[in-house]
Amino acid sequence: MNRLNARAISEDLQPQTGKSWKEWCELLDMWDGETKNFTTVATYLMLHYQLRQLYAQMIAVYYKRDWRASQAKV
Repeated sequence: MNRLNARAISEDLQPQTGKSWKEWCELLDMWDGETKNFTTVATYLMLHYQLRQLYAQMIAVYYKRDWRASQAKV
């Protein structure tokens, strides 16, 4: 995938959050999420997008894990 398993994640997230995994990654990239820690990313998602804690944490974990994996390839 190189954005983890986008299809599986999107299938879980889109009905609950209204956005696909790709959309969440694009929003976090525009916000400069790669420079923020996990807690800051999750809090941002809860405050600015009114996500439930479960989904904010899920997105933050996958996003940070994916970002680290992409950096390891460089």
